[in-house]
Amino acid sequence: MIPQLHSRTWSSILTVVISVGYIYTYMGLSVFLGMAVMLVAMPLSAMMGRIVKNATMAAMKKKDTRVDLMNEYLQHVKAIRLYVWESAILKRIKEARLDEVRLLRKSKAFFLANSAMWSQFPTLVSLAAFGSFAVFSKTGISAEVIFPVLSLFGFMQGPMTLISKFHISIISSNVCLKRIESFLKSSELPPKEHLTLADSEAVVFENAVFSWNDQAKPLHVNDLVIPKGKLVAVVGKVGSGKSSLLSSILGEMKTVSGRVVSSGSIAYVPQEAWILNSTFRQNIVFHADENEEKLERVLINCSLTEDIESLPAGDMTEIGDRGVTLSGGQKQRISLARAAYSDSDIILLDDTLSAVDARVGSNLFEDVLSASGILAKKTRILATHNLSVLGECDMVILMDENRVLEYGEYDDLLAQQGKFCQLMSAHFAMQEDGKHGRGKTFMHLTRSLTNFSRMISQRDLDARHPVPPAKDQSRAEVPQTQKSITNEKAETGSVRLTTIRAYIRAVGVGSTIFSILLMLAMDGFSARADYWLAKWGASANASSNESDAVHGIDLSVSSYLYAYSLLAAAKAISMLLYLVVFFSAALAGARILHDDMLRSVTSASMSFFDTTPIGRVINTFSKDVDALDDTLPIFINEYLSSLSSVLSIIALVVWANPQFVVIFLLVGAVFYYVQRVYRQAQIDLHRLDRVVSSSAYAYFSQTLNGVSSIRAYACEEKFELEYANRLDMGKRVQIALALATRWLKLRLALCTAAIIAAIGFLAVMPVGNTLESIALSGLALSTTMKISSTLSRIVKGWSVVESSMTSVERVLEYTRIPNGGCLTVPEKKTNATWPSRGRIDFKDVSMRYREALPLALKKVNFHIRAGEKVGIVGRTGAGKSSLMTLLSRFVEPCEGSIIIDDVDIKDIGLIDLWSAMSVIPQDPIIFSGSIRFNLDPEGSKSEVQLQQAIQQVGLKDTVEKLGGLDYEISEGSRTMSVGEKQLFSLARALLKNSKILILDEATASVDRETDKALQDCIRNEFSSCTVLTIAHRIGTIRDYDRILVLDNGSVAEFDTFSNLLKNDKGKLASLWNEEIDV
Repeated sequence: MIPQLHSRTWSSILTVVISVGYIYTYMGLSVFLGMAVMLVAMPLSAMMGRIVKNATMAAMKKKDTRVDLMNEYLQHVKAIRLYVWESAILKRIKEARLDEVRLLRKSKAFFLANSAMWSQFPTLVSLAAFGSFAVFSKTGISAEVIFPVLSLFGFMQGPMTLISKFHISIISSNVCLKRIESFLKSSELPPKEHLTLADSEAVVFENAVFSWNDQAKPLHVNDLVIPKGKLVAVVGKVGSGKSSLLSSILGEMKTVSGRVVSSGSIAYVPQEAWILNSTFRQNIVFHADENEEKLERVLINCSLTEDIESLPAGDMTEIGDRGVTLSGGQKQRISLARAAYSDSDIILLDDTLSAVDARVGSNLFEDVLSASGILAKKTRILATHNLSVLGECDMVILMDENRVLEYGEYDDLLAQQGKFCQLMSAHFAMQEDGKHGRGKTFMHLTRSLTNFSRMISQRDLDARHPVPPAKDQSRAEVPQTQKSITNEKAETGSVRLTTIRAYIRAVGVGSTIFSILLMLAMDGFSARADYWLAKWGASANASSNESDAVHGIDLSVSSYLYAYSLLAAAKAISMLLYLVVFFSAALAGARILHDDMLRSVTSASMSFFDTTPIGRVINTFSKDVDALDDTLPIFINEYLSSLSSVLSIIALVVWANPQFVVIFLLVGAVFYYVQRVYRQAQIDLHRLDRVVSSSAYAYFSQTLNGVSSIRAYACEEKFELEYANRLDMGKRVQIALALATRWLKLRLALCTAAIIAAIGFLAVMPVGNTLESIALSGLALSTTMKISSTLSRIVKGWSVVESSMTSVERVLEYTRIPNGGCLTVPEKKTNATWPSRGRIDFKDVSMRYREALPLALKKVNFHIRAGEKVGIVGRTGAGKSSLMTLLSRFVEPCEGSIIIDDVDIKDIGLIDLWSAMSVIPQDPIIFSGSIRFNLDPEGSKSEVQLQQAIQQVGLKDTVEKLGGLDYEISEGSRTMSVGEKQLFSLARALLKNSKILILDEATASVDRETDKALQDCIRNEFSSCTVLTIAHRIGTIRDYDRILVLDNGSVAEFDTFSNLLKNDKGKLASLWNEEIDV
């Protein structure tokens, strides 16, 4: 846009200079007196430009804050609703929006003042020029001077407006360039060093110190060599630096001193699995070449074959944005399969096995990571809390306080009797305590772990997982991709009248009518001023020999000059009022539409967030809201100005000579056909541009979320190329728009030429004998010269308005999202003490996530007594998380009912339900903001309560090291491990103090010692509460009152731990035996 404005601005400046030159031939030095008025106003314009620049820059920062907050909300909407934090989070978003609107209002005020001044320059210049010429000229003013000069000033109107636009555009562009410059100058990660190391070395640390930022505690790794082709375990308590060690190898941390060098390619399995919005197959193959035999082997060894068989289109099923259709265990196995398929030399695994149950975890370890697994020849570096697998590892690294404390072979570390030996002793003591007579001695366990791989022969492995026969690589028949993400709608045809009416209602019907009246008044005063000049010229010619001098000035000249000045002042005042009323109403309308959209999105059901990519929603909240704030009002203003100007010109011309109406009717028919063809193409192209840009936004958002994985797999160029291709698609649409505009301009030029020629021909024909009628004909001809550019602006303006109205369409679409349930039901409002006991009943409950999907829960029946502690276990995909989803009413049951303390939860408001329970989700979250905000966003808790909560969960030392409760956490919180984030979730539950506590794999990412401390905290602090815990490690819930075992969406067993173990063939006994064996 700027290059186009730049070239047009130079031509505009040239037009102004040439016009001034021609005016000089008619008026002499008087024209320079008029131009002096413009030169005097230049410093004022520059000052207002600087104010606009500063306000625009501040508004953009507030917009960034608002969009970032909205992105956080969309990323973590489930947890936010469970915490009942929606009002606090939305308050932050609305405050950011209010600040943004306040700054936009300031920017618009000075922008409008500057625009009004520039648009009035031709009138002010003509007033000063005509006034000085009438006073000082010896010949006096006449029609011979007025009409050519009036036409030339009309020619200057468009260029002067364009120069004003360019001035404002330069200011806005400067703001954008400063922001881009600041981003480009930000520090970058240095390239990873891939040097040739010794044949036995995979990764070498040399006195290395790493840091996330200046505030975070640095990671210290002295001389450390990780051998090639070995399985290396990294262990330590939560927050000890395990994930940071892996990140330093990836090159994600800033190297303060020393260096780390790796040899060969790297694959990365993050603790929070990153899933592409693509097919199941593409998520595993990633950007590698497809190999059917290799893919089948990886799927079998990563325990994914059963999952694929359950999908409607097999491995061609689209699994959606952020893997919304998958469980946490499935996502983690896909991430592991991606690493296995990549055939990289070094595999980094960040607590990969924590998200799966014991049996699946055991199989994954045996079939993928162990000495007999498919990655046996690779260097595998596994950060883990599962100490039971250490005997199978070739090397163990113990982390503590962001330092490598001990490292070496497993047996050697035990023999040293150091920190590692103490850690293992405590671990085996816990294991012994839980085996109820089935335990072994410490040395026996050690030997069992050391000889673990010998327990399973390669023959047994091959018997369980036979190598699949080679398949035809051509894949003659590929199943059709099953989509789980809704396609973005793109309307066709003209913008609907309902959309325009909705926008007018938001802006205000009264403000709209008043703005139009002010616009008509402004052009009416302008036309009256031109008519007055024509009458002045006719009068001057008629009375050139008659004068009645007073103070040296002819009385008629004085009267006309005063009248012309008043008309010019009236035009300026009406224009200023119009701009203030119109843009204030437009900004208020944009705020109303944004708030309505925000209210609708935040009230939507979870299925909306599961099927709609975040990038698509963010695109609407950023690009489309920006259009409502800025571009759409400007386009509407330009269209209304052009339309009103053309109507005044037509009225003046027809009034001067009624015969001219025939010309306008004939050319108008052609004009209507041309604009109709152009408008249709313009609207559809703009809609297509919106869809393409949404795709680019969604892809960019997805890329940012997985940037660590992308860099680890060295796929930066491929993702850059894909993003560039999506941008190129947008550029193709923009080129088509430019070509359509050129097509329009050529045809409108022919139309306007025909109008001017016809009016010029009729103007020279005799229409009367009076000087006034002749003057009016001259006025009609000179005024018609303006129609050339104005007519083009009308068609293009309305087309651009209609195209920009697609932003209103998209915003209105998001204001009509189906409600996810009533937040409050006044007639069924629960009392403050509900639930007082915490009794839960499931009665014949069945549930599916969407209509087309199979049942996730089938006829579930069970009763949980008040204050009972119930553990929920089952294989991956058994329905454990679905049970919690249903209890939280993120999905409504197909049949049956859920009763809590004699209240059917479907009859009450969602806020009442969510307030009655504390939920610690499977994926912990940390918001950008202070630690205090992350614990208590509503500010309802005291300092003592906050300190007590972080102490109870073991975060006191961590918070103090960071700087206290007011420490600001950046977006993404990369300085915290997943385990630390989970501890914050538990602290929130303590502060909420609900009667029902639900833990969804809440301790999967913490070490056993921390897990035990947390379980003790739950037993002590929630002793009178009903506790439901989804667990992969049965040992953590064995002392619960009862255990609920799910299998394939149904209740398989429900009894005490001891009673269930008595049934050797039972589901729980099978799971427990697998865990003990592991």
